[in-house]
Amino acid sequence: AAGLRLVYQLSLRARTPILLLGGGQSGRALACTTPCGAEHAAWAGHTVLLVDRTNCGSSDVAYRGGAEVDEQAADLAELLDAIAAAAPPPWVFVGHSSGGRLLGRLAARRPDLACGLALMILTGGPAAADGIGRQYYTRHAGVARGGMDALLAQGFYAERSAANERVAETLRAMPPPAFLAAMEASARLLSDSRAEPALGLPAADLRRLGNTLPIFVCNYYGDGEHDGMHTASTSRAVAAAAGASCELVISKDVQVWLPALAAFVGRVSAEVLAA
Repeated sequence: AAGLRLVYQLSLRARTPILLLGGGQSGRALACTTPCGAEHAAWAGHTVLLVDRTNCGSSDVAYRGGAEVDEQAADLAELLDAIAAAAPPPWVFVGHSSGGRLLGRLAARRPDLACGLALMILTGGPAAADGIGRQYYTRHAGVARGGMDALLAQGFYAERSAANERVAETLRAMPPPAFLAAMEASARLLSDSRAEPALGLPAADLRRLGNTLPIFVCNYYGDGEHDGMHTASTSRAVAAAAGASCELVISKDVQVWLPALAAFVGRVSAEVLAA
């Protein structure tokens, strides 16, 4: 969006570019330390992009009334278009949890940007829809009812404004009802997708993606329900919706899932070079 500043780190190398996004409301720092982080040998020779998505890390905040994940995806698409001369698409998208949700929605809307999609530890089901909606959105809305200064004193937004002084300026200029509407739209997207294979990833989108794009789905928390949100059943449902060509790995063993992910990226990269 015009005037919006996204903070990113781009390491240019010869092989197919990879976009890494961590989970939660994280910035690029988590993508460096998460399993298979930015400096991992699996990405040797690849261009790697790390980015503080809108409203996260040191990037600007911008709440425009829609669901946050879609606004973040649109801003990320603009960034990829802006750096295309240095790092031309298509990209391999690798997203963990909320990062996977964002990249899945981006790939569905801008298929020209992606040549492969790795969806790691996705969240799904009613417990995730309610818990994540509350953690990321409705609790902030409750604080903002006391005014935007109260919001800026709260942990998450205090951290954002400490990292970027423009955050406080933007939020103080925003009418609280507009902020509340944005939080409600974002929570509603999660709630409305509680019966889908994963939050924010409708079965119809996954089927379309599975017909056009190599997809790798992984739960490295292993089998079972884990925290009730990042569940193996969610990963299985996503893989089933994406179709027979989707690769599914469920294992806590890093010696199992990480080589499988690296092999997936290698195959996708080879296909791009051969095209």
